[in-house]
Amino acid sequence: MKIKYALLLWLNIISTTILAQTNTEHKKWFDWGIKAGVNAPYIDIQRFEVNGVEKDEPEIQSKVGYFFAVFSRINIRKHYIQLEASTHYTRSAIATDLTYFGNSLINTGISTEAEIKTNRRTIEVPLLYGYNFIKKHPYELAVFLGPKLRYAIDRGDDDTESNNNSIEFHEEIKPLTSCIVLGLGTRISNFVIDVRYEFGLGNISKSASYILKSPTGETTGDITLNRRTNLMSFSLGVIF
Repeated sequence: MKIKYALLLWLNIISTTILAQTNTEHKKWFDWGIKAGVNAPYIDIQRFEVNGVEKDEPEIQSKVGYFFAVFSRINIRKHYIQLEASTHYTRSAIATDLTYFGNSLINTGISTEAEIKTNRRTIEVPLLYGYNFIKKHPYELAVFLGPKLRYAIDRGDDDTESNNNSIEFHEEIKPLTSCIVLGLGTRISNFVIDVRYEFGLGNISKSASYILKSPTGETTGDITLNRRTNLMSFSLGVIF
């Protein structure tokens, strides 16, 4: 009888251990979480023309924005594949001289300096490959890389404004653009921190125009402002 009870106890211990290992492996195999952070765009201007005449590149001012994201992760030993869905709010400004758009404001006492502000919301979906060169519970340190798609929610005049009433700037941007993400991330228990830089792969501007207002009337024209949006971001999140 003692042998029978001992055997039953041993089988119970083994089955409990197997179930515990299975649960542990399942948790290590798949994770999901949420995160939030701040971002700062870097606008890379490739061409700036007013009515077909090339001008000097305007000064770009990067401002801090924010984002929220959900993500899922498939873990394979030290490797992982991570899919995210995020919404970003980015802020930037272009400082330019209104004499680029015409001479009608010269000697009128009206300022020829203008700052064109762009506040834009996007939905972004990156697919990342990561490698943990340090992975020892509860710590992980990884480098990751992958493509990312950006869908612009704000694509027209509602996201652009000028601090100088003498000019109106109108632009339509491409709804879908892409970039490459490169970053470094760490995990401490259930908390994750990452910093990343995104390299824009194409021109985001579809068309642009302006209206210049002066005491003698209004002048209209076309603008070519081909540019890519690179983005630096930092986030803090939790894995469930």
